[in-house]
Amino acid sequence: MKKNIEKLYNSALKFLTPLSLAEAYKVIVEEAKTLVGAKYSSIFVMDKGHAKRAYTTDSALYKVSPRKNGLVYRSFREKSLIVMENKKLAKTHPAFKHLGGGCDAIIALSYGELTLAVLSVISENCFTDDDLEQLQLFGPMATLAIRKTLLFTRLEESLKSRDLFISTAAHEIKTPLTSIFAYTEMIKREAGLGQTLNREYIDRLYREEIRLAKLTNELLAIGQIKTGRFKFEMGTCDLTNVLKQAMLDIKNNYPRHKFKFNNKLKDKAAILYGDEGKLIQLFLNLFANAAKYTSPEKPVKINLSSYPRSYKVDVLDSGAGISREDLPNIFRKFYKGENARKEGVGLGLYLVKYIVDTHKGKINITSGINKGTKVTVILPKK
Repeated sequence: MKKNIEKLYNSALKFLTPLSLAEAYKVIVEEAKTLVGAKYSSIFVMDKGHAKRAYTTDSALYKVSPRKNGLVYRSFREKSLIVMENKKLAKTHPAFKHLGGGCDAIIALSYGELTLAVLSVISENCFTDDDLEQLQLFGPMATLAIRKTLLFTRLEESLKSRDLFISTAAHEIKTPLTSIFAYTEMIKREAGLGQTLNREYIDRLYREEIRLAKLTNELLAIGQIKTGRFKFEMGTCDLTNVLKQAMLDIKNNYPRHKFKFNNKLKDKAAILYGDEGKLIQLFLNLFANAAKYTSPEKPVKINLSSYPRSYKVDVLDSGAGISREDLPNIFRKFYKGENARKEGVGLGLYLVKYIVDTHKGKINITSGINKGTKVTVILPKK
């Protein structure tokens, strides 16, 4: 008994070292194998509903997939210890015919209602009660090691995200502020000399102020989302009015651009349940993105159509487009595609997606390099 406790203690010491998830899986598998003198050991994790080997002591086993009605899936469901003779295992899974005698012990590594992983330990001999007791004691230790690693990984990612947020925000705020100070000084100097104020300076100053205001609003919104203070005031609203208001606002920011609104509902109201202010913010972001990448000579097209259970809004531009590689990442925080303009922090589409999701809607983007971009937003009716 003393020897067994010493073995478990030595295994536990190895989990105290900071480990990556891959390293934690490897240590768990190797220690379980050594603990009971097994021949093989593997650890399985769920990936999109499918159990896959995260690590195994025998590389040939990576080619063997667990069966949906097999022991691994059963252990994930039941969160239990399952022991089966290798002869019986070979009958249900031909890949294990070479095992001969011995047993396979399947241990669920569970935390609360969640099974984090399943550990498989295969021995050439049948497990003794002592072996099974050790594996059952080892299970919670292994679970804690995975849990600790996951929490540590999330903490690291959170800290990296925070640092990126601060450095990016500081850099992006500095750029328009520098321009604002420069144009203000030039206007101040001209006014002091009694000269006619340069209209171009005033226009540029206004654009930089708009840019700074948009950036500040996005940063504040992301901060509110993270702290749970980004509140929605849901009620009945008309999507047609939302789009018209967003178009009025965007025309103030992009006075030289053309926006063509095709309302297929004609004079009918487009009633839905949502936060009117947040929906205006959503479409204002989409219209600004479209205008940013579209020549003033070419219109940004906005189409509104109705379906039995939803409304669809398409925003189409003829800009530089988004590459196939960038499209899957376009809604990620701080992500800026290859063709993205230098200004901005990559928060606009993240915020758009958050607002759409909160309204239980869907958003899809189709695009191609030099082929323009089409953004489709689908929102459920009231």
